[in-house]
Amino acid sequence: MTYYRRLVFALRRRGLPEQEVLDVLAEAQTHCLAVGQGPEQALGPAREFAASFAKGDRWPVGLRVFYGSVLLGLVQIITVIWITKANNLDHTAGPVAWVLEIALSIFLAGYLIGQGMDRRLPPA
Repeated sequence: MTYYRRLVFALRRRGLPEQEVLDVLAEAQTHCLAVGQGPEQALGPAREFAASFAKGDRWPVGLRVFYGSVLLGLVQIITVIWITKANNLDHTAGPVAWVLEIALSIFLAGYLIGQGMDRRLPPA
């Protein structure tokens, strides 16, 4: 992962608005070009550089996607458990187990998509 991906990820996770993330990224790139150094040498570690900015009050899009997928998966699991209990079914049997596996897949997909969304660089 590049320095700038780590930087935008850390800034988004700090809750900065997207426009501020883009501004910081542009200023960081301009500064590195001006001093003729790589970003790690000019700015320090991405996480520490991002920590120098005040925390925002927004949840990053990727984190919202992840929590949404967790909520969706939990609703699915609770529904399956409720249906199996109400109908005296074995929750490890065939179709029921598939539904639980799908819920776990939703968790994983939400995590991966969320991480990707928060680490993406803006278009050039």
